[in-house]
Amino acid sequence: MVLLVAQFLPGNTVDPQGLEKALEYIRENYGNLTIYIQENGSGAPDGTLDDVERINYLQKYIAATLKAIRNGANVKGYSMWSFIDIYELFGGYNSWHYGLVAVDFGSTERRRQPRRSASWYSDFLKNNAPIRVEDGSFLSAASHAQL
Repeated sequence: MVLLVAQFLPGNTVDPQGLEKALEYIRENYGNLTIYIQENGSGAPDGTLDDVERINYLQKYIAATLKAIRNGANVKGYSMWSFIDIYELFGGYNSWHYGLVAVDFGSTERRRQPRRSASWYSDFLKNNAPIRVEDGSFLSAASHAQL
């Protein structure tokens, strides 16, 4: 079963605790359905390669997801949006940049460059890099592996 938890248009809405609470609500009230979080990401209008804001966003949302898993939520998958800059329906090629990899749509070669967030996300996935949460503790995907 696919369940859409939240969907936002580009903007400044950031509420990782809302995701955590939604996952726990589903666990408590709907028989702990299997959940796959798809297309969770943060865009920027400037397309910078040094995208620290996106890293902070991903850390917060992944930490919220890991906390919900620790509390029993049946989350089986998480995918961020997006691997590479693409055509955005509400703004075209040069509006919001969601990709871990930047694309120069102004060049005929469509040159690609990894953003700082690509390195961070790769390290998190490959090395189970820990994420520091508000209480000072650390979470990692390895500490919450499920069957």
